[in-house]
Amino acid sequence: RKYKYNENYFKIWSSNMAWMLGYITGDGCISHKNTSKTLYLSCKIDDIELLKFIKKEIAKNKPIYLSEQYLHTTKKIYKKASLAITCKNICDDLNTYYIIPNKTGKEKLPQIPLEFHCDYLRGILDSDGCLGFYKSTKGNSYKGLFFISCASEQFLIDLRKKIGFNYGKIHRQGNTNCFGWKVFALKEVIHLCNFMYNSKGFYLKRKKKKFKQIKDYYENSAKL
Repeated sequence: RKYKYNENYFKIWSSNMAWMLGYITGDGCISHKNTSKTLYLSCKIDDIELLKFIKKEIAKNKPIYLSEQYLHTTKKIYKKASLAITCKNICDDLNTYYIIPNKTGKEKLPQIPLEFHCDYLRGILDSDGCLGFYKSTKGNSYKGLFFISCASEQFLIDLRKKIGFNYGKIHRQGNTNCFGWKVFALKEVIHLCNFMYNSKGFYLKRKKKKFKQIKDYYENSAKL
């Protein structure tokens, strides 16, 4: 075997394992070919830190490949990073957490120890979510934005219930087959983020930076 993998990584719960499980649930793809099983991950080049971290944790000597992708929707070329992990044991373990081939629309929430709920949510946000804040159309106040998308409405319903924050609403995204969990109230967005980042585990830096901007605005406006 050319590459060495940490084949027992998903057998032992930790903050980083829970984060990675959430991230792969959102952005991972598993493929079976004969007896071979491969986990494929990709992201835009600006977020390559995601793949570098995953590589460090479970595939230290596996290279990350850089390529370009043309998107017809925007008619632009984007640079992306990709990591392929061909390891039957890792893919089989992910299968026990409902990460399976062609999982889109069939996402299912696994049993997660209570102490790692924050890490799992952060992984989901780092893959299929965003944070933001913008000026309200009424007055000079600002709204926050906590948003996670998924092709399974039930997954989002179960996720919101599991972590215990009954904030925002879950809606179908226009005429697509995707659903979104959206929270706009600044205070609720901050509560969610305080919960999510209350961990020593890995996080995508640009999204935590956005949370800090939201929190700073909220705290400064409260002093006025």
